[in-house]
Amino acid sequence: MKKILFVNPSLRLYSSTKFLPVGIASVMSYLKSCKIDFDFLDIDINDMEDVAIENFLEDNRYDIILSGSIVTHYKWMKWFTNKARYYNRNATIIIGNSVAGSIPEIFLKNSSADIAVMGEGEITTAEVVRKILRDEQNWEKVAGIAFKNKDGKIYINEKRKAVKKLDDFPMINWENFDTEKYFEKSY
Repeated sequence: MKKILFVNPSLRLYSSTKFLPVGIASVMSYLKSCKIDFDFLDIDINDMEDVAIENFLEDNRYDIILSGSIVTHYKWMKWFTNKARYYNRNATIIIGNSVAGSIPEIFLKNSSADIAVMGEGEITTAEVVRKILRDEQNWEKVAGIAFKNKDGKIYINEKRKAVKKLDDFPMINWENFDTEKYFEKSY
């Protein structure tokens, strides 16, 4: 059984204000609705410093590691993918949101990520994860991703069409999040 990890990064460690991360929560909820199990590391609400994150990665092994952030968090996400790769050499590292999706070629070239999710991530991420769980590595026809092959060559696939009906997605399931902590730190 392959082990999967979702990671919610922190843009502002020790910030007095924190907000529930709707984007990653929506992707996680969609994968849960597809009966895909995973672990979750919430760096943000736990104010985990880099050394604690590195210790976590050193102590735990995963086959698939997923995260994402905004493009202004590029430097840290690059650091994170490099550390994730160092401790999980054979993992497939998948990064979404604008840090990878808006500049997929640059991000994949300069980080240890394997796949950049471009655009809405729910359906695309589920398709990619299912392929990995089936030991399939043919990414050429997966809409909404850019990927790096074994030789380091980067390919950018066609965009995935946007979902027109949000009701097709499950309601966000907050069970993985310490919602009480988030509510204490919200406005």
